[in-house]
Amino acid sequence: MTDTDAVAPVPFIVGCIRSGTTLLRSMLGSHPDLAIPPEARFISHLHRVHGHGAVDVERFVTDLYRDDRFELWQLDEAAVRDALRAAAPLDFSGAIRCVYRCYAATVGKPRYGNKTPRYVRDIPLLHAVLPEARFVHLVRDGRDVARAIADAPFGPSTLSTAAMLWDHDVRAGIDAGRALPDGWYHQVRYEDLVADPRRVMTALCEAMALPFDEAVLDPSEESRRAAGAVRHPDAHVNVQRPLTAGLRDWRVDLADHDVALVEALAWRALDAAGYERRHAPLPLGARARALECRASISVRRAGTSVRRRAGLARARLAGR
Repeated sequence: MTDTDAVAPVPFIVGCIRSGTTLLRSMLGSHPDLAIPPEARFISHLHRVHGHGAVDVERFVTDLYRDDRFELWQLDEAAVRDALRAAAPLDFSGAIRCVYRCYAATVGKPRYGNKTPRYVRDIPLLHAVLPEARFVHLVRDGRDVARAIADAPFGPSTLSTAAMLWDHDVRAGIDAGRALPDGWYHQVRYEDLVADPRRVMTALCEAMALPFDEAVLDPSEESRRAAGAVRHPDAHVNVQRPLTAGLRDWRVDLADHDVALVEALAWRALDAAGYERRHAPLPLGARARALECRASISVRRAGTSVRRRAGLARARLAGR
């Protein structure tokens, strides 16, 4: 680990899917000093196997390149292996830093960051692995996000399950952020970002020890690059448009009974993130629908767990 790794903050953009994290990634990634690679989840995945003691470079590289999301980084495997060998012996944290440095070098930038929405669930682990990580939790109104998730070609397909996902991820990020040292967690509202990008980005650059650069306010080139490095490019067409408030508006897009349902399922996160609810107190009908949705999810999860255990039992018997 170099002195720069130990001191320079590494921004990790996290949040529920469809909250604008790709836009924020494009803006920060437009900074001339900061490289943010395509989304990947290999840190939490690889930590289970390689997170303790010295890293076996050969096994680490093999497992890294089995991650199908990592292929979007387009890093030469031999070059990554050589860089890890040159830096060995490495612990897991050092190996992760080395991989990120390899990516930053390919785009000619001295520093790196990360954008992986689902890492909002892994903040404690990431803080332990990379103490220099600074978490930028992008939060967007759950009534807009739930509709966006339900319309997307990935993730939950119903408004109710999307609302529960948003509630879970937002509260996970807020709770984890409260446990971090001051300055390690930064909550940013999407609505504030698009309404006053200069103010928000100036504060973020300062928090990340980056000199403010006008490039972060014009992420068009980086947006095109980001949109081409995702699995569902059609779902990210808005990121290539100029910064625009109100691309989605739940007040227009959602019927009142759907607004009530989302609020019944996600009121805790709405309150925690400071979004005013339309329905307070919640209508009895919405509360009943929310209970039915939660019960349905619990039943499906129980069935999945039973099938998984049965499959493991059959595999053990077959191995005898």
